[in-house]
Amino acid sequence: MMPIFLEIVTPAREVFSGEASSVIIPTALGEIEILPEHRPIIALVWPGNVLVSTIVNLENIAVSSGFLNLRNNRLSILVDEAVDIKFVDIDSVKDAKEAAEKALEIMRSKSNYDQEEIEKIEAKIRYHIAQLVGKANIR
Repeated sequence: MMPIFLEIVTPAREVFSGEASSVIIPTALGEIEILPEHRPIIALVWPGNVLVSTIVNLENIAVSSGFLNLRNNRLSILVDEAVDIKFVDIDSVKDAKEAAEKALEIMRSKSNYDQEEIEKIEAKIRYHIAQLVGKANIR
């Protein structure tokens, strides 16, 4: 069976590009697993961890929100941010998460807060949590 060609891309760079035997992706409706010959699909990607099974190993990539497009065994995951868990610095992520939580608290305390801004901060916090969870799972 022909493998899936996967690319995970942010506006800044390509985080992963290669063949995979399966890919598990967090979506707005829950996790989905993409296997070779999967039917075409377009879906919203939710902040979390993308698990990529390759011939050699299992890759764990934390992603923020975005979308995916699968057609003819070619899967593109386009997200705002992504990082391979191997390169995550736990202390930096914890600091960033705490700063985002403080910003969220300040934003919510305002009487005329911007709901869209709150949703962006909440998504950022979920992305930081995904990095921490992913890093904890590979120890």
